[in-house]
Amino acid sequence: LMSYKPDFTKTKMVSSVKHTLRGDSDLFTVWLASVVTLVWLSFLLSSPTSPRATARRIVLALVGCVPLLLLPDYKIDLTAYVPWAGDGQCLNGFILALSSTNGVLALTALTVLLILRKLFFTTPEGSTDDDLYISDPDSLKSLAVVGLKRGSKMTANDMPNLVDEMRACFQSGITRTVSARKQQLKAMVRMLEENKEAIIKALHEDLGRNEFESMYYDVALPIAEIQALIDNLDEYTAPKAVGSHVISFPSTQYTKAEPYGVAYVVGTWNFPFLLSLNPVAGAIAAGNTVILRPCVTSRASAMLMEELVIKYLDPRFVQVVPLDGEAQDVLLKQRFDVIFFTGSARVGRIIMRAAAEHLTPVILELGGKNPVVVDASADVALAAKRCVWARNYNHGQQCISPDYVLCDEKVVDKFVEQCSVFMQQFYGDWKENDSTGKIVSERQFERVIQLLQSHKGEVKVGGDFDRATRRIAPTVIVTSDPDCPSMCQETFGPILWVTPVKNVNDAVAHINALPKPLALYVFASDKKAIKRVVQNTSSGGVTVNSALMHASHPELGFGGVGESGMGKYHGRYTFDSFSHDKPVMVKSVWNDFGLLSDPFFVYPPFTNLHLGILKVLRKLM
Repeated sequence: LMSYKPDFTKTKMVSSVKHTLRGDSDLFTVWLASVVTLVWLSFLLSSPTSPRATARRIVLALVGCVPLLLLPDYKIDLTAYVPWAGDGQCLNGFILALSSTNGVLALTALTVLLILRKLFFTTPEGSTDDDLYISDPDSLKSLAVVGLKRGSKMTANDMPNLVDEMRACFQSGITRTVSARKQQLKAMVRMLEENKEAIIKALHEDLGRNEFESMYYDVALPIAEIQALIDNLDEYTAPKAVGSHVISFPSTQYTKAEPYGVAYVVGTWNFPFLLSLNPVAGAIAAGNTVILRPCVTSRASAMLMEELVIKYLDPRFVQVVPLDGEAQDVLLKQRFDVIFFTGSARVGRIIMRAAAEHLTPVILELGGKNPVVVDASADVALAAKRCVWARNYNHGQQCISPDYVLCDEKVVDKFVEQCSVFMQQFYGDWKENDSTGKIVSERQFERVIQLLQSHKGEVKVGGDFDRATRRIAPTVIVTSDPDCPSMCQETFGPILWVTPVKNVNDAVAHINALPKPLALYVFASDKKAIKRVVQNTSSGGVTVNSALMHASHPELGFGGVGESGMGKYHGRYTFDSFSHDKPVMVKSVWNDFGLLSDPFFVYPPFTNLHLGILKVLRKLM
């Protein structure tokens, strides 16, 4: 094999990864690609995760070698890199000897990286294995309410016992195992899949909702959210490694998500299944027990939800409480471990005051008067189209609907004209069109009609209504009065208010003079104008050149700020909202006579030597 000995003083080897793919490679290229891959893998796989996520990370690690394919053909001067080039040994173009110096340096660098990974990115002890959780179902044999009384069969007098027994269920450990959590989440998916028609019928009865909107919001979105929790639950529950620190070295540290305990979820009426079941799923995924109170305003949906939850879900995991107000009042006096509320700011304050009595954390998903900024640089027709569409979804009864438009005065007439065009195109004869829905109740209807009749602006489009069906024509009103009652409260109906402004700066000043909204929308092609609005205002979320869309992205946490709420959910954030991210540190015990693992200078009595060491270490903190 060594009989072939070319003259290395005259030969230069040419190679690249492209050659490797053609089968004409040298060991230097193979070694280089292997090192890059190993380094990527060592860091990307530094914490336990789900099989699906592991596969994604391995693919990402391999993709990390793609830049090597872009390397041009490079030349290796063997007289410079191989000390014994005169006695060179080569076989079929494979380099069998690398420079001893460069090779040692490269291998040393790889070793150092792997050691650093071991010290700073070590996979923490612990896993999501169910056998690590302590579960004692036998302790629940004496339950008097849970499993025996559910939903409307309970009374306000049962509420204290219900909370106590759901806490006993949590403390028994039956909700902690990951397999049990997945089982309940899969039951929720099955519940929605098998009852789509009943859900659509109930939503039509309550809100006059058409099938498309009902299927999208209250069936498809909850199923997608729950399925994502199932798919990623192993990763969410796995310990997350944290790097070391000079003060705690040597040690391994990680964070571990743990459930709060008993969660109280208060739903709302405009999207009853979506806004009730999504937080319930997050609470189950995190390992909590849940008490759910659907909103009685959408009564048909609330009664159906009670029936389905009782039928499909384990009563030791989820309980549905009576719909009457007396039960709600009694429940708020009980001690919960976390409360999730969706609704108005007025009721949100009531919830928060009750939670404060027990220092219970709360997630409040409230509303707000959501502004739209239309800059002179915007595609005005597109802005009008998307504002009309988003404003009239669910008959305007959506917490992230665009409420009022601050439109540059140079394009305001064109904007209103285009709104009229798209309202006619989308809804035509609004009395006969089933795409708009209806107001949920007489009280809500009269509130919106009061806004419609008390404004000081000019009705440009619509303005009609039908009390018999609780329907309001899609409406555009132009007003220049910032103190108009319509500009001081959330509309929650199919009315779009338009106010002319001089420029983006005036729009920003107007927005900042009002409570912080849940959503903000900007239409502009001028990037500076977009940045000026985004960076100088505060809101729960922003969508540029469209509306509603940021709330549908699972990796963009959805929630409010200030008057529009606190906390966020969707995707991973839903799990996090019902979890405490517990830090854990495991100190290493070495046989180093305490030099590093148990340093003497942390113990009294403290002397000048101790202080001197601290002064040195302080610079490394």
